[in-house]
Amino acid sequence: MKTVLLLTNQLHLALKISSAGNKNNVFINNVSQFDKITSLLDSYDFSAFIIDLSIWNSVDLAIKDIYLLKKDYNVPFIVFKNELTNEDKSSIYENNIEDYVYKPIDAEEIIIKTIHWIDNYSRFSINSPSKKKKDVKTFNNFTVNLKNFKIIYNDVDMELTPKEFHLMYFLIQQSNQVLSREQIFNGVWKSDNDGNSYIPSRIVDIHISHLRDKINEVRTNNDVSIETVRGFGYLLKNK
Repeated sequence: MKTVLLLTNQLHLALKISSAGNKNNVFINNVSQFDKITSLLDSYDFSAFIIDLSIWNSVDLAIKDIYLLKKDYNVPFIVFKNELTNEDKSSIYENNIEDYVYKPIDAEEIIIKTIHWIDNYSRFSINSPSKKKKDVKTFNNFTVNLKNFKIIYNDVDMELTPKEFHLMYFLIQQSNQVLSREQIFNGVWKSDNDGNSYIPSRIVDIHISHLRDKINEVRTNNDVSIETVRGFGYLLKNK
């Protein structure tokens, strides 16, 4: 499952974009303030950025900030705003921002364009190399070592199997957000699937149970828990 960063403070629109993303196997990680983006960039591997230009007082100010991000992160940027002048549109393209959506703002259109550009980047590897990824990443209470496939919690190696590692890493990346069993399965097991659209929820449930046991073995307070969202899926709380 692709992870995309969405910057907007319009909650209703964020929910629509997230829903459209889920339908297309895209997980939306929403943040409402630009200055909160930097704290996420070294932890998450984003495939694209979707940015609401109305966060800023002017399109020019928005583009200046976005330009600085684009210097370090070789992923497509899709921007949107209800009203865009021809001058705004020209400035967007002149600053190498891949695409834009304007009134009426349509969540499906945003996701379609985002997937299109992600595929183009993957196919042609355009522009400069991506910023070098770190082998060790920190997510609140967890330290993930991608080189050695280890996850440390409370300074203790959780001693995860390969599949448990991939599942735990997937949950950690979407910490504090509700995930359906289908989202989890697609993010962790889809490459193992034979193409059958049936989602073996039991597989997800069993592995979640194993992770809960391993968390409980080293947990000293209530800073971390995997909660069941009845009838839907799971939520990893990582305070």
